[in-house]
Amino acid sequence: AVGTMRPFGALALAALTAATLLGSVAGTASGANPAFSTSEGAFLTFDDMKGAPYAVEYDGRSFAVAGQRTLWLSGSVHPARVPPGEWASTLRQMRRNGLNMVQVYVFWNAHEPSSSGAAFSDAPGSTDWDVVDLRRFISIAASEGLFVNLRIGPYVCAEWKFGGLPLWLMNATAYPDLLLRTNEPTWMRLAGDWFRRVLFELADFLAPVGGPIALTQVENELAYDAPEEYVRWAGEMARDAVRDALEMAIDNSERIDTAGGAPRIP
Repeated sequence: AVGTMRPFGALALAALTAATLLGSVAGTASGANPAFSTSEGAFLTFDDMKGAPYAVEYDGRSFAVAGQRTLWLSGSVHPARVPPGEWASTLRQMRRNGLNMVQVYVFWNAHEPSSSGAAFSDAPGSTDWDVVDLRRFISIAASEGLFVNLRIGPYVCAEWKFGGLPLWLMNATAYPDLLLRTNEPTWMRLAGDWFRRVLFELADFLAPVGGPIALTQVENELAYDAPEEYVRWAGEMARDAVRDALEMAIDNSERIDTAGGAPRIP
């Protein structure tokens, strides 16, 4: 019945929008009512959230934000392709043109061009978050009233070199068995670690803690005959990563509250 929450019907949709239902992933952390009206709806912007935690839900008919059905009109802006000095004016023009969401690709090979950022030994990780300041970009999007669809990949295509994948993945000496975008264990470990690093870096921008990231996406443009096991893994991995990132963000906020400060929420 319309209005009854139910899981996505297709595996491909489940994986490619795996972390979409941020309110569901967060459980009761956001404090939102998981049921929403079949009659109430509005064209919402992030300004309407007023910084409060909110849930994002889906029932087979539409998405709902904070209990209201809504429509997202989005456009893509790739922070790595736009000079930082033009981010604010670009996002402001999107909002003036009637959009309420920006899609943001995260290019793995921009942030980790030479090696994985995971510290598998005593050496520090090598992720360069400054090369493209995603936190600043998303903060500006929020200030302009835009929700964010964070498209992490690990493969994003986007007419970007190697689809955003770092070339060190092709090092046959280091990764002799690696098969890209399959359920091969080395690929799943490296891709899953990357996905988690991005979400942990941006955890305090997620919807259930009051941030503008209402949707996230894992993978992109998978072939129609992609291995079912990989599609299922991608969806489960993304949901687990969102849940863990939210737990960290909520724990950090509670500790700041206890210390008498304010949570770091955009």
